[in-house]
Amino acid sequence: MKDKRVYGFELASFAEVYLSTLSNLMEPHGIERNFVALLYIVKHSGKISQKDLADHLRKDKVYIKRTVDALSDLDLIERKTNKKDRRCQNLVATEKAIHLVPIVEEAIQQTNKILFKNFSSKEKEMFANAMNKLNESIDNQPPSSYTINAYKRKND
Repeated sequence: MKDKRVYGFELASFAEVYLSTLSNLMEPHGIERNFVALLYIVKHSGKISQKDLADHLRKDKVYIKRTVDALSDLDLIERKTNKKDRRCQNLVATEKAIHLVPIVEEAIQQTNKILFKNFSSKEKEMFANAMNKLNESIDNQPPSSYTINAYKRKND
């Protein structure tokens, strides 16, 4: 008999708990979401556009615009006109964002410690390897099969 587990549901449930835990740890610092986007922008500050961020996060442009707007509203990033292509804007981390990075990284470590407390070192390594394999599998699919797309509901 074939395995009837719905891995996507289980991964989504895990992600919800993981991100809620991380959000609770970060709430006192004024940021409750968009951690991965923030870390990526800080690492590549001034060198990436919203499109680059969308490609890295595998998200559609609507999701990325909302993420960038939210980070901008928190004074964590700025949009700067690209000097080589004035139609394009680069994302630049603010000093506030740069100072927040170690706090986010510590909260990620705390979240990992909380949620993986029953895992041995070997099991954590196996989990990481499995996630890497899953990401490789996703990377080898045509973009439309894994990109999250925002959609509008049709009026009936």
